[in-house]
Amino acid sequence: MAGLAIASNALKLGGQIGNYLQAYRERWNQTSKEIADLQRLHDELAGKKAEWAQLLKDYGLTNDQGLRTQFEIASTHLDEERQKFSHLQNNWCLSFWTKAQASPEILTDSINKLINDFEQIQNFLRNQEILIPMLANRANDIPDSLGFELDPRIVRLEEMEDKVMKELTPEACNKVVNVYGEPGSGKTCLAKCIAYQIHQVTNMRRSKSSSTHTPIHENNTMFQDGAVFLTCDPEAKDCGELCGEILAKIRAPGQDTCADKDLSEKLRAMRNRLQTKHILIVFDNVMNYEQIRELLALEAKGVKYLVTSRQMEVWPDAKCVLMDKPTMSEAHKILARRAKMPNDQIPPHLRWSVHTLIERVGYNLLGLALILKTMKDPLQEEYWELALEDFNSIVADDESSFQDKRVEAFGQPYPYTLSVAMLMAVEGLHDKARDLLYLVALFGGHGVPEPLLALAFTASHPKLLPGDFVRARDELEEHDLIQVECRSDPIHHFTRRTCVVNPTRRFLIRKKKQGEVAEQHKDTPW
Repeated sequence: MAGLAIASNALKLGGQIGNYLQAYRERWNQTSKEIADLQRLHDELAGKKAEWAQLLKDYGLTNDQGLRTQFEIASTHLDEERQKFSHLQNNWCLSFWTKAQASPEILTDSINKLINDFEQIQNFLRNQEILIPMLANRANDIPDSLGFELDPRIVRLEEMEDKVMKELTPEACNKVVNVYGEPGSGKTCLAKCIAYQIHQVTNMRRSKSSSTHTPIHENNTMFQDGAVFLTCDPEAKDCGELCGEILAKIRAPGQDTCADKDLSEKLRAMRNRLQTKHILIVFDNVMNYEQIRELLALEAKGVKYLVTSRQMEVWPDAKCVLMDKPTMSEAHKILARRAKMPNDQIPPHLRWSVHTLIERVGYNLLGLALILKTMKDPLQEEYWELALEDFNSIVADDESSFQDKRVEAFGQPYPYTLSVAMLMAVEGLHDKARDLLYLVALFGGHGVPEPLLALAFTASHPKLLPGDFVRARDELEEHDLIQVECRSDPIHHFTRRTCVVNPTRRFLIRKKKQGEVAEQHKDTPW
């Protein structure tokens, strides 16, 4: 009923959206500093192509076929960036579910990068060995296939990383590797670390790092085309959507995205393009075999798959690797980095409390991170003691078996300790932030466009003060309970800002809300 009420309120506001759009668009176009910056870049680019072409001519390099080809491709990409500006100005819009405010920041960054790189041409004109790769890099400047930057708070679990990479080497002869384990154990972070390292340098040489750890793939070139990372949210993505994401991320410049094709054509195009690739494809949070069955191009010799799942049996022939619990020292470092403690170390006066809480939560990394966010000041011992008190008070009735206990949320089993941590995190929110969290979780894994979320939130809170929505949203993001995602559409040239709750958090949040509703109505006669 709550879902129907929210949807009803949102639909009632649909008639008002058109009027809001016209006024908002005019105001946005008049006042946006980003648009002004983009206009300046647009004008600057107008003369650059001719200048760079003349420079090449002056140095007698226009007859060099390799250099000329790369320059022409890069120049074409430059023109595409200019066309995006026109699309942005002429076709800016907001539709009810699919589009949010167009943001020129991505275009501005991309154009700036092109200008900065091309400006270096005159410094390298006498050294074509440097110039040609530089131009080729710009010519192939397509959207990041990972779609994320590695969270600086992530601590690499190096032993687990090596264990997984060993199973992906040619000698292991594994096409699919499945990392499985309980929710909150760190599977996604592990997969992201592996994908990010591979993606950073396609020749498999690890980028410079302060870590002294040498990964198993240091001199391995089996993934020359990098890595692709896909989140398989069971409530949000079907086979067609996942296939579309793969095609978008492996496409060459100018290649068809197949966005308007049916599923069979998309799958055929995906398999054909993967035949020439040497790439790792990561499917994160896979629930069952059917979710990825048609997406595995097992005949593509250079392609391997890394799957994260709660189950061992997600793929019949997969090599299964259990996600080990972190060591105590790893757990200390993870908490220290998340709390921004000096030198990523737990201070001596906190070690007993931290050690005790890690053991009580069963080394569940997500549970520990959620509890950490309930503390006002993680550097003060009193807040660790309060968190431990709260945790112990909730599990007091299950002292003998709570660490092995499981709770069910919408058909999925979760560690009881993780459920307790989620309860602590949600109870620690302000009322409006908690209400907004329930609303985002209700919409599932599709991601709620911010304008729609704001409208629905306002409809359910008629006495909101200015800024209440933004404060509630920022509180949820700060507490790691929602993700605010910005996604660029390469076809229609807009940026979509959405709010989403990942599946583990979402199911537990809805379980809590379900319990609250049941408690409120347990004495109601039906």
